[in-house]
Amino acid sequence: SPPTRRSSDLTGRLLAAKYTRRGEHWRCGVWAADKSAQSPVVEVTAVIGNSPPTRPELRLDPPTPRSDRPLRCVIVARAQDPDRDSLQYRFRWYREGKLQAFSPDSVAVPIRLLKDGDAWRCGVVGFDGALEGAEGRSEQKKIASPTP
Repeated sequence: SPPTRRSSDLTGRLLAAKYTRRGEHWRCGVWAADKSAQSPVVEVTAVIGNSPPTRPELRLDPPTPRSDRPLRCVIVARAQDPDRDSLQYRFRWYREGKLQAFSPDSVAVPIRLLKDGDAWRCGVVGFDGALEGAEGRSEQKKIASPTP
């Protein structure tokens, strides 16, 4: 945890995020003074919260999926975390609109599961260690037969 800071360590109207961590309790005190008098100290406390990551943008690869090639989920625009937490990505796969039982680190559907005419899409959420963000979703695509 960060060291305890005295009032002389941090000054100004804003506290930079680099000094804070999620869940910390902070207290700020202000007072007015001149050469002859000082007002009472007024204090406010705050707890550093957590914001979920933004929604990533996705696409399926190849653009025209076929049953003889794996189907991959590609992150086109990464999720952003407002708190600058590092992110993990959790992948989800949907066949015919139904969530499939894949590992959350599965970036592709294996060939053996791709059937001609099935519709697939992927979903991805950013995870900051505490919260998942909104799910980004690819366009749904139908699997085509292999070309001769």
